[in-house]
Amino acid sequence: MTGSSDKTLKIAILGCGYMGTALLDGWLQRSKHTFTAHVKSQASHDRLQQSVSTHSDRVTVSHGDDKTAQAAKDADIILLGILPGELSAFLKTPGLVQELKGKVVVSMLAGVPTSQLQQELASQSSGEDWKVARIIPTIGSRIGESVTLVADPEALPEHFKLIDEAFSSIGSVQHVPEAQMDAATAIGAAVHALAIVATDSVTDASVASGVPRATAQALTAACLKSAGALFNQGGMTPESMKAAMSTPSGITLNALVSLDSTVRAGIASATRGAIDYARSMND
Repeated sequence: MTGSSDKTLKIAILGCGYMGTALLDGWLQRSKHTFTAHVKSQASHDRLQQSVSTHSDRVTVSHGDDKTAQAAKDADIILLGILPGELSAFLKTPGLVQELKGKVVVSMLAGVPTSQLQQELASQSSGEDWKVARIIPTIGSRIGESVTLVADPEALPEHFKLIDEAFSSIGSVQHVPEAQMDAATAIGAAVHALAIVATDSVTDASVASGVPRATAQALTAACLKSAGALFNQGGMTPESMKAAMSTPSGITLNALVSLDSTVRAGIASATRGAIDYARSMND
């Protein structure tokens, strides 16, 4: 799902670290939403305040435990960007759970199922019909290219429309069954890792062969983007792209043969390892 909306939301990001900042950057460029960004320390506060200084009319930056509940006040959507192991203690912050009532609480905590968030909230305030969701965005949100995974329950609650609306303005939204969320998260992480290693390796090898670094990196990045678009929008599969580009004695085919003998097993192993790791995070 992609697109944007003219509706203005108020979004609070509690634990606005690297991912929260990437989301904030993307939204500030591509939406009319207003924000509260809450961080732990004065140093983080000052850095974030400086980075959003040109949007000071739309962003309020705060820090410290005594300001956490206030940061969530009046928000339509509250993003939890803390570390997974901090969830239980974080929800005990004075006044916070009270401010979460009736609002859409969105977890970005890798490895933490929606049911755990529900249980933690219920332990702080029973009898509430909590509006919760679990997502994993990507750092591409900074440039409007996030692939935001949304964990779907068996029956989709009404408030998920608000989540789709918010995140579709900074990239695509992919709904995934809750049971597959850890695997999907790991796949995204593995692909990003592969892109980093591939870009770095191709660039270094190109420079060693006499190509200017800026040229090599720009070409590598453009080709990765083109290949991704052909898979995602052009209707091609790896097999059809291979067939289309593999002319007899061709450069692409020779590169594929070399990669098959040296790299394919490593990619498969890294992907399966990432999935196993993601599934074990909350054991």
